[in-house]
Amino acid sequence: MANDKADAFNDAFEEASRDEYESVSVDRAKHTCSYLEDLVSEDEEIASFTVAEIIEHLNRCL
Repeated sequence: MANDKADAFNDAFEEASRDEYESVSVDRAKHTCSYLEDLVSEDEEIASFTVAEIIEHLNRCL
């Protein structure tokens, strides 16, 4: 990931934190990373999904 994209993601991730406790956002990152790694291990094509496609998938699950 290019530095600009990484910085933008980090900024967005921090802004999306809904709890003032840092451990909550670290736990959220760990859970999200684990979930995405599991998805990719089940189907490598998922690695090429856009964020919008992942959000669409998650919304279907809710």
